[in-house]
Amino acid sequence: MEQPPNCGGEEKEQQGSAARTRRPANTMQLAVSVAVVLMALFAVTASAEVEPTEPSLSQRFENFQRNVQTFIDNAGERTKTAFQEFHNSEPISKARNWLSERFQQVKDKVKATFSSDGSA
Repeated sequence: MEQPPNCGGEEKEQQGSAARTRRPANTMQLAVSVAVVLMALFAVTASAEVEPTEPSLSQRFENFQRNVQTFIDNAGERTKTAFQEFHNSEPISKARNWLSERFQQVKDKVKATFSSDGSA
C-alpha cells in the first residue's frame, strides 16, 4: 500500500502550519510584553517627573507671608490714596478755607482787643 503522494505532504503541511501558528502567537505575546514593559517604564518616568501637589510647611509659611505682605501693601496704598482724595476734595477744601478765615478773624479780634487794652 503505497501512500498517495499527498499524504506525506499533508503531514508536513500540518506540522508546518502548526509551527507557523505558534510563531505569530509567540510574536504577539512578545509584542504585548514589550508594550506592557514600555507602559510601565513610561508610568514610572511620568510619576518621577510630577512635583508633589501639596506644598511643604515652609512653602506654606512663605506663601502666607507673601500674601500678608501683599495685603498690607495694597491696604496701605488704598488708605493713602483715600486720604489724599479726601484732603483734596472740594467740600473739604472749602471747609478748611472757611475755618482758616474764621480762625484768622478770631486772632485779629483777640490781637485788637488785647493791644488796645495794653496801650491804654
